Amino acid sequence: MKSFILTSLFLAAASFASSQPTNSPKVENIDLNNRYLQMKTTSQTFQDYKVIKEVALDGFWKMTMDSVRKQRMEIKSAQESIALLKSQVKAVNDSIKTVNASVKEIVYDSTHISFFGISLHKAFFVTLITLITVGLIVIIGLLFGRMRLMDHAVKEKTESNTLLADEYEQYKRKSLEKEKKLSRELQTERNKLQEMKRA
Repeated sequence: MKSFILTSLFLAAASFASSQPTNSPKVENIDLNNRYLQMKTTSQTFQDYKVIKEVALDGFWKMTMDSVRKQRMEIKSAQESIALLKSQVKAVNDSIKTVNASVKEIVYDSTHISFFGISLHKAFFVTLITLITVGLIVIIGLLFGRMRLMDHAVKEKTESNTLLADEYEQYKRKSLEKEKKLSRELQTERNKLQEMKRA
């Protein structure tokens, strides 16, 4: 008997629900939560149960499936965007690595110099060239000083040789004059001896 009452009440509720006007707004304009709340509020209550029209339930199910499809499409689109962004990030990282390598090479080239095939730091190279230049200047200065000393010594020797040559010439002249004078005196003495012999 109890089941008969329940069945008759359920049928009455179903017929009452089907007789309700369906002035619900278009399904496409309502989001899933609002559609669920609308379906819940427009349905009939039987004890603790809600009696929902099959059309409303089908519409809710269709809307749910559309939402799921839309969500899946958004997820797929987001995954494609993520894949695209990952490839772009990889390309940017590769570009950054290339730029960093170029920058390192430029920095290395700006701080180093190749000297006879040996790569030297510019500061070391400048120091080395400065030391070599200073060394060469010192050596040239020493050679110049030594050449001046040698030139001075050569001049002194030339002057002393000239003085010796002059003194020798004077000595020679004096010797010749003495020899001539002695030969004259000797000739004079010979002449005197011959005159004495004659007389």
